Amino acid sequence: MDDLHLWAILTNKENGYDLDKSLVRDMPLGTKLKVVNIHIGGHSSAFEAQGYPLSFNTVQFGFVDDDGELVNIFKEKRFNPYLDW
Repeated sequence: MDDLHLWAILTNKENGYDLDKSLVRDMPLGTKLKVVNIHIGGHSSAFEAQGYPLSFNTVQFGFVDDDGELVNIFKEKRFNPYLDW
């Protein structure tokens, strides 16, 4: 996949299911991950980060572009396929 120019920043370790919480348990708040893929579904959303084998739940993260500007992945067509309907 092409470079998404998107970064995820851990903002909340308490959101999500138990598995989601366990994946970020040892990460400090503010950890920044390079996003390589996003999956937005009807009832859940997750992303893949460079260097990690498992997907993360988006409810634990905020997203920024390469310049540090906030990105709402749910309101941008390049990330949210439901906006094409």
